[in-house]
Amino acid sequence: MNNMKKYNLIPRKIDLTLNRVRLLVLSLTVTLLFTSCEKWFDVTPTSEMRGSQHFDNVLGFRQSLTGCYIAMAHEKAYGKNLTWFATELMGHQVQNKINPLSSALSAHAYDKNEVIPVVEEIWSQLANVIANANDGLYNLEQKQKDLSPIDYAVLRGEFLAVRAYVHFDLLRLYGYGNYGKRSTELDAKKTVPYITRVHKDMASQVTGAEFYAALIKDIKEAEELLKPNDPVSAEKDLSYISEVNAEGFYKFRDLHLNYFAVKALEARVHLWFGTPDAMDKALEAAKEVIAFVEKGKGYKEPKLQTEIKLLELREINDKNYSMTQEALFALQVQDLGSKTSQYYVPSFVGTHGSALTIPESRIKELYTDLSSKDVRMTKLLIRNQNTSPISYISMKYDQSSLSNTNKGRVNLIRIPEVYYIAAEASLYKGDTSESIEFLNKVLAKRGNKALGNELDKEKILEEIKKEYEKEFVAEGVLFFQYKRWGTGKLPLSKEAETMTSKEYVLPFPEIEKKSGYVQ
Repeated sequence: MNNMKKYNLIPRKIDLTLNRVRLLVLSLTVTLLFTSCEKWFDVTPTSEMRGSQHFDNVLGFRQSLTGCYIAMAHEKAYGKNLTWFATELMGHQVQNKINPLSSALSAHAYDKNEVIPVVEEIWSQLANVIANANDGLYNLEQKQKDLSPIDYAVLRGEFLAVRAYVHFDLLRLYGYGNYGKRSTELDAKKTVPYITRVHKDMASQVTGAEFYAALIKDIKEAEELLKPNDPVSAEKDLSYISEVNAEGFYKFRDLHLNYFAVKALEARVHLWFGTPDAMDKALEAAKEVIAFVEKGKGYKEPKLQTEIKLLELREINDKNYSMTQEALFALQVQDLGSKTSQYYVPSFVGTHGSALTIPESRIKELYTDLSSKDVRMTKLLIRNQNTSPISYISMKYDQSSLSNTNKGRVNLIRIPEVYYIAAEASLYKGDTSESIEFLNKVLAKRGNKALGNELDKEKILEEIKKEYEKEFVAEGVLFFQYKRWGTGKLPLSKEAETMTSKEYVLPFPEIEKKSGYVQ
């Protein structure tokens, strides 16, 4: 071990600098341990490396869970690569033809010298999060008798949810897509490992069917633990958590994988696997989240500093361009504004060659014309006149006017996605009226006319896809959706460019391939 650094355990103030990290070791501070060329899923049990007293009380477990979220918020994972940068370029939602890395990511040139480190650091960072979640889970079982039932249930539920969330994205990145139409093949094919314990031995790959089963097992247990204990879903007076919340750990539930975030994750997972049974389950899970959102117009608890709602049209302004009030799950990223300014903020991008822009031709494709009253165009995009031809830039990361509660956050699961999941799953079942109803609920909030019931299944699916493209600019969502749909032609592509597994499947890091992993 070398290059040891320590940082205070405050999510808004942390700057994690990880270099092929095995594990986060947490005490009263977050200690980051660096390793060199070790296999990232060949993990030394953290219990051998932590201080012996770290898990003597609930504080150690809370710090470990917070450490997982901090590691997820690192630039190598969701603080940059998997939200507003790498996956956004890979999904052709934005472009930059000048910067070599941006151009190579858009070209899906995973063997380029610029891109190889990005592909490897995503893998290593997500592996790091999994290792720490597993370490927390292992030690929870040893110390269950020392914890309050509420703390145990919420901590275990969130650790399981973190493990599931991160594993799923490893699958979506390094596994094969279009699963619903390839389920017989992919159920039997080896994919990424699903790791449920810390162990010195190399983790084995599992089949697609085994991965799906393990993923849902974690998600369902997390839901069972969280539903009666998470303040967001418990539906009882907050006095029940007053004692365990003395230090404020149960605040900001939208920055944790709360019960409804996990339920939305379940819907997302089932939609990915796409079999008839999975689509039924996706719809069921999505409907539960939608019922929560529509009951009392969302969730607001000032004592927990938590608000989750589908924004009204009149509420979308420069105070909340980030749309984080709609986040079922978001992460706090230190200095997010300085990280995104050269890519997205109009006042800076004119002097940088890194700007991630959307050409005017693409905007016209999405909105038909430039007189649209859709708030996603009129307020969440801005015309950047420093480029020729004219292009547009997302305003979601302009921190200058955001309210304090909206600053520094990246969205990982936002409410509109749940409506789109419900719309697609309903359509799959043949219920076109219900599908249109789900779409219209979001369209109304964005200033659009309702879709008519005369649309056929093909047109409705086109509208669902277009809604994803309008809604999730700069959030890293569309690469995964195109991969799930098996889309052969991405926007902003040259005529001859087509998408195959070669472009959709990120290669395993070389060290993992040498250890026997196959794709």
